[in-house]
Amino acid sequence: MLDLLNYYRLLHKINQTIFYLKNGVLVLANGFYEWQEINKKKVPFRFALTDDEPFALAGLYLEHNNNLKFSIITTQANKSVSKYHDRMPAILPLNHEKEWLLDKSVDELLKMLNPFEDNILQVFNAPLSVNSPRYDDHDILSPLIQENLI
Repeated sequence: MLDLLNYYRLLHKINQTIFYLKNGVLVLANGFYEWQEINKKKVPFRFALTDDEPFALAGLYLEHNNNLKFSIITTQANKSVSKYHDRMPAILPLNHEKEWLLDKSVDELLKMLNPFEDNILQVFNAPLSVNSPRYDDHDILSPLIQENLI
């Protein structure tokens, strides 16, 4: 049984969560990475749309001490990504990105966070240099081996 103080603390947390969910942000990307352990080595794989177009990830932002902070929402992996990881970034449905930013109920927002379609994602075996934050060159986007996921 909750005492009154704990009840108000819980209510405050719920209100903060609902407020936070209404602070949607789009995180634009042209791919994302997942790692898989192969022969005791972490191997990166890059996921992108089959047409190589950019897409929007569902994110949330919060202003704290005059700084904006954001996070990318993850969801259950679709069939393609589940071969590499159990979750993936929440990719917003194409041409519905604006809806994420509109004032909607929490239930409406949560419906947009389903795993992305399988048939329009491709995966590339990415170079190991992607593991280093010091390496900053466009060649990390070049596929080593391509495997279309259908």
